[in-house]
Amino acid sequence: GLPVLKFILIEHEKDKRTKHRKDNSKRTLIDYVGLSNTTQDIFDAIFHYWFRFVVADDVTNSIKDEINSESKFNDIESTRAIFTLPSLDAVKSFVQVYGNDLFHPVVQDLKYTSEREETYVRELLRDDNDETLSDPYLIFVQCQIKKSHTMTDSQPFLEYQKLAQTYMHRRDVAFFRVVSDSCEWIKTSNTHNDYNWNGSIRVLRISRKEVSNSDTDHSSKLNGLHRNNWKDGDLFSTNDILNMTHFVIIKTSPQIIWFDRFSTATMAFPIYRKVHSVLFIDMHTPRLRDGTFNYSSPATQQSKYALSQLRNAAYNHSQKRSLEDVVFLVVPSTETEIMTTFGIDIWSQMDSDCTTSSLKECYISDISLLPMVMITSRRESDSYMLRYNLRSELLLQNMSTTVTDKTGAIDHFLSSYFDGKLTHEHKTEPISQQRKLKSGVEIVTGATFQSLIMSGRKHTLLQLYAPHCGHCKRFNIIWNELAKLIKQFNWDSVVNVMKVDVSQNEILHDKIDVRYIPSVFLFPKDQKDEPIEMKIVGDEESNASNVGGVSDVSLILKWMVETGIFDNELLLQLIEGDLSNDAAL
Repeated sequence: GLPVLKFILIEHEKDKRTKHRKDNSKRTLIDYVGLSNTTQDIFDAIFHYWFRFVVADDVTNSIKDEINSESKFNDIESTRAIFTLPSLDAVKSFVQVYGNDLFHPVVQDLKYTSEREETYVRELLRDDNDETLSDPYLIFVQCQIKKSHTMTDSQPFLEYQKLAQTYMHRRDVAFFRVVSDSCEWIKTSNTHNDYNWNGSIRVLRISRKEVSNSDTDHSSKLNGLHRNNWKDGDLFSTNDILNMTHFVIIKTSPQIIWFDRFSTATMAFPIYRKVHSVLFIDMHTPRLRDGTFNYSSPATQQSKYALSQLRNAAYNHSQKRSLEDVVFLVVPSTETEIMTTFGIDIWSQMDSDCTTSSLKECYISDISLLPMVMITSRRESDSYMLRYNLRSELLLQNMSTTVTDKTGAIDHFLSSYFDGKLTHEHKTEPISQQRKLKSGVEIVTGATFQSLIMSGRKHTLLQLYAPHCGHCKRFNIIWNELAKLIKQFNWDSVVNVMKVDVSQNEILHDKIDVRYIPSVFLFPKDQKDEPIEMKIVGDEESNASNVGGVSDVSLILKWMVETGIFDNELLLQLIEGDLSNDAAL
């Protein structure tokens, strides 16, 4: 893509004997592609990178000799994108003077096919009521002890440098390093004195309003930097279980993430983020027949009201529970795949409305299910997800009244979750009378998993699938063949063949991860708590299942026998018809 901005930084080296600059220099070439909208965009990009490259380098060089003369380090390297200073007060003073040059508002990039849709989304997300609810600018400050024997190339410092360079493009985040005699300044009253604080990080927050107000006196301008306002969750110690990269990603995520599959999916659902507060909103009803959006429609007003509540809940959570990571996510109804993943079914209503409509073209006039909020949690287990639903009628109950609630239904709902006052909803399909297919495969639901499998007297083979999964559809053919062979061999007296649609049913088992489908598990009759997952050849190293690639039912039979769970002699006797079903049990 064009234009391409080429940044050439000429780094003059110093002669260590004379302290003078050498004639020779090394050049670092940095390419940046993008920001092709306006001349102002290009100017802003040039200024941003100049400040992060050149100014950061000069700030570090200005105190380099002072630091190195008192340090056991061989050298304090000038690291682009990290501003190195001798104290926290120096960091505050620098930000107070250069805050407008250091930071710039960032707007989430929305990868939408139409300009109308993007304009509508930005209107939904716009909030003019309270500046404090906007995402703050973030300042990461790493402590580096002068007289420590730990070298600058140790893991915490190298990782911090890589993160600073990775986030160099973010205009709302800055990385600093304080090289001082100790790291006492980084601690709070709640921190452990016996920790090794060298390499630890503090996060300082400052509102956009404070940076943009250039007329405010510098002495009182950046109150958000005062250590009394630090939150416990804003400290990363090298003793922490959570690694530094995860910590930075969590802290730099927007308070509210608008989900789209192009730019925010990976930010919203990394495996180490366990709790999500998800707001589902209606994007179908406000769309008119000509493709424009009705900004005054009831659905639009409900979405804005719900978004305002979510924004308040996100802000209040950051103030009250800074140690607890929660992803606050907005999912529009147009994101069909993620809606299905969360089990939000608006399609049945849409199908019913369209089939009963007398119009040639069908346009949805109301989705009563939305907006709604779902809290999902993997804190209890990485293998399954618990769901807690806040229905639309409760979410919107105060919308048409004069009741003023600065917290709102979502904030109360989230507080109840963390206080342990909510009961999760066990997602399950209705129990069908036609439980067994002609092939012999038995259908399992969330409600029957315990009785059919965990309390069953036989070994059980269970396939996890979802109707929207293409590999699952192909593997279902193999699975039906397996059930027929099991019955033909008379093995159905010792092993059941079952399957469960995990998009419609929750399987709450610590050893069953429903995120990877299709997958197959064998539940031994006397060890139901320790199911064995089938992995075809080549999957062992990745530790992931790929049974969707199985094209021969004999591979499953071979795996069954090789697990060692079955009595091979018994299986042969059953094939030959030498045993009754009761004798086999």
